[in-house]
Amino acid sequence: MPQKNPPVKYKPSLRKEPKIIPLFDKNEGTIIFSFQWFDSVTRWGNTKEANFWDVAEKFKSFEQREWKHLAAYTKRDHPVEFYKLVKEAQDLISRAGIFDDHDEMWSLHFDGTKRLWGLKYGRYFMVVWWDPDHKVCPSLKN
Repeated sequence: MPQKNPPVKYKPSLRKEPKIIPLFDKNEGTIIFSFQWFDSVTRWGNTKEANFWDVAEKFKSFEQREWKHLAAYTKRDHPVEFYKLVKEAQDLISRAGIFDDHDEMWSLHFDGTKRLWGLKYGRYFMVVWWDPDHKVCPSLKN
């Protein structure tokens, strides 16, 4: 008696290909801060007037948020295109090679005029500048 073969709906490939599975989705999960690109040389690297405990508490609150929630409510924390930054900031960006793949920076609001500037790199917020006087991109509201 001949052997019966069931109908094949899917024929798997015999070629093996490695799959790259991302560690995490860049818009899912909480924000991770990195200071690898922090510019401590320019005037926006001067953190002497910052109260560490106030800044640490704010970081703690940011790390509990997800990028998708941050991006959904952009009234206080938002991306800013490079061309909207002051000339000095634009010059610093153009001299640094790390910004070539980006066309905007993120501004995170702390208290009053204090801002933290950085780049969104996957789930990471790559901290670049501490701007206590809101001078990197002055508000047009005043």
